[in-house]
Parts: sequence; structure tokens; C-alpha cells
Amino acid sequence: MKLLFAAAIATLQSTSTYAQTRKVFVTSQLYDGNLGGVTGADMICQSLADSATPPVPGTFRAWISDGTSSPANSFDLSTVPYQLVDDDGTTIANNFADLIDGAIQNPIDKDENGNTISGGISGNFSVWTNTNTDGTASTNNCNNWSGSGIGQLGVQGITRASDSRWTFIPPTRPSGSISCDNLARLYCFQQVPTVS
Repeated sequence: MKLLFAAAIATLQSTSTYAQTRKVFVTSQLYDGNLGGVTGADMICQSLADSATPPVPGTFRAWISDGTSSPANSFDLSTVPYQLVDDDGTTIANNFADLIDGAIQNPIDKDENGNTISGGISGNFSVWTNTNTDGTASTNNCNNWSGSGIGQLGVQGITRASDSRWTFIPPTRPSGSISCDNLARLYCFQQVPTVS
């Protein structure tokens, strides 16, 4: 009985913490540009949050834009801090307005399990976004995230950055847009958390 009570208290405390923050992670897995559209990217984020150890509660959406949808017009515009999925509760931004002001407080470099993304494989730090620093759509989106062909391009960010490059490397730079047959990660943002 004591164990059940302790587990219930821990769950309540965890849920309470999530209600006061929005959790953020970068995917542990790599994907080409054929994500099944923005909806497919959202499903990837949700699946990884649900299967994380421990699971990360709530609804998750990908920080990604196509020809009609972007975080600026599809996200819950949080008034509470965005924090990494880690033991420290590292803050990324104080709220949505802070998130889209051009820089973040810390890089989004933890995956859904709280592990730090490190070097070692091609595309390891690249993140599909097609999203400007203000949360609106940019110009290259791998055919609305349904294409992985050579010659199709997608705008990327990088997990190591806390300046504007976290979400947007200008396509005019050599490392800005990458071919959609490359592999990259996704940023996943918790929307309104599930409170039980």
C-alpha cells in the first residue's frame, strides 16, 4: 500500500511539474525528408514521447513548417517555460514569445530519454525545421515533408546552437538547406500537458 501511495505522489508531482512547464526534446532517431507531412512529424514526436523511459506525458508536436502550417499558427502559445527532458529542468525559453525572439537560452540537445545528442554519425546535429526564428514557415520543405529525392531541399537547424541557427540556417549558406535524402532529427514540443 505504501508503494502505491508513493507512486501516486510521484506521478502527481511529475504531472504538476509538467503543468508548470512545457517539455522539449530532439529525436533520438534520424529521418529523411519524407516524414508523412507535418502530421507524420507530429506522430513521430508523440510516439517517441510515449515510448520514452520514462514516458513523457502530454501531446507533442514537431517544430516544423510546410506550405500552410507552422509553429506560429499551430502551436499552443505557452506562457510557461519550455524545458528540456532532463533531470535538471534546463530552460530553453521562458514562454513562446521568448522562444521566437531569435535565440534560445540553451541548445535543444537532449533526446526523449534525456540523453545528450553527441557527434559520431552523419546528420547527427541536423534538425528538419523549415521554420524561421519567429516560428513562421521558410521556403524549403522537402515537398511539404513528403519527398526524399535528391534535388529536393529542406531548411535545417542544428541541435548545438542557441542562436538563430537552432531553427534556421539561411538557405543561402552552404549548410542551410540540405538535400531531402539526407537524415536529420526533429524537435518535439509539448503542447498543453495531460493533467490527471
